[in-house]
Amino acid sequence: MQMLNRIARKASSAGRLRRPRRSFGIALTLAAAVAGAGAPAASAGDWFPSMGCTATGGGHVCLGIAGGKGEVSRFRVFRTHLKHQICGYQARVRVYQPTRGTLTYYSAKRGGCAGGWAAESINPGVVFEHNSKACGAWFEFGRWLSGTPCNRILHH
Repeated sequence: MQMLNRIARKASSAGRLRRPRRSFGIALTLAAAVAGAGAPAASAGDWFPSMGCTATGGGHVCLGIAGGKGEVSRFRVFRTHLKHQICGYQARVRVYQPTRGTLTYYSAKRGGCAGGWAAESINPGVVFEHNSKACGAWFEFGRWLSGTPCNRILHH
């Protein structure tokens, strides 16, 4: 929970990207996502001023957004599931802009399996409209999961 509070404080002080309300059990998900416990090695720059998660399909799907002043340098979609492997997966991020419409980004599709934790990065390098809403989605085992975490992209 301390990690989540630290992220929330940094996001508030940065004033650029806002984190949505958290769901129960998010601390474990964020700890695994940020620390990389039992997961592919995280790069040194894996810090997201905006992070939100939602429970789905026996685990969580999380969306992290990195960037500033409306420009998003990276979206990162995380998936955790403690009871089974994650196979044949892909991430999607849709950005709903107030006046310019919707943009959709996909990660590469992965054919293999990951043991209980997987993450995909999408690097748009785009300045989105103020108050745009970004929503992450996760595909595995031939279907898109129902839970979609969403975060606002704010300019300050």
